[in-house]
Amino acid sequence: MSATTKYDWLQFAYDQAKSANATLETTVNLGNVKNLKKLFSTQMTDVPDGSPVALTDVGGRDLVFIQGEHGHLQAYDAHSGTKVWDHDLGPGSNANSTPAIDPNRQFIYANGNDGYAHKINVADGTEVTGNGWPELTGPGKTSPALTLATVDGTSYLYASNSGHGHITTINLTTGTQHVFSLACANRPDIHFGAPGQPDDCTVKGPNP
Repeated sequence: MSATTKYDWLQFAYDQAKSANATLETTVNLGNVKNLKKLFSTQMTDVPDGSPVALTDVGGRDLVFIQGEHGHLQAYDAHSGTKVWDHDLGPGSNANSTPAIDPNRQFIYANGNDGYAHKINVADGTEVTGNGWPELTGPGKTSPALTLATVDGTSYLYASNSGHGHITTINLTTGTQHVFSLACANRPDIHFGAPGQPDDCTVKGPNP
């Protein structure tokens, strides 16, 4: 069955309220869900351990984006499974994160294994650099999903890394950021253990 209304799934759990409820979905219901069938299967070069996000009408295509465990952000055609592009986010340990799509629908963000949040063009997978990008998110495993929220017309990206349990908030208009560490909450705006940053927060562990 084909959807009568297209909509985007920009981040984990659908929206900034994490409702996981796409209210525009009317095609699938309790009466016909049993009729769903596999549309396609496709071979992935980097297997994900996070959820996909989706964007409609990107250059005439509907795309599904998946972040692999080993640093690849991949875009696939949502109707055929054909790979559209693959962007290598850099080396590092395994990631279990989910990317997030900018409300302006032009960029997708991924928290990479290299300790940075990357800004990628949705159409072709090219990376945007400069004005702070890629943005430092610090050391530690990139397990949690990225989150986007818009407050008073300004959109923010939230990246949470394990280690000292720090959360990086990035203003998507200005590129400025603030850091809050659960383990050393009295010392804001420090990526403990990152190159050029202090590494004297003595409480360590997952602290997601």
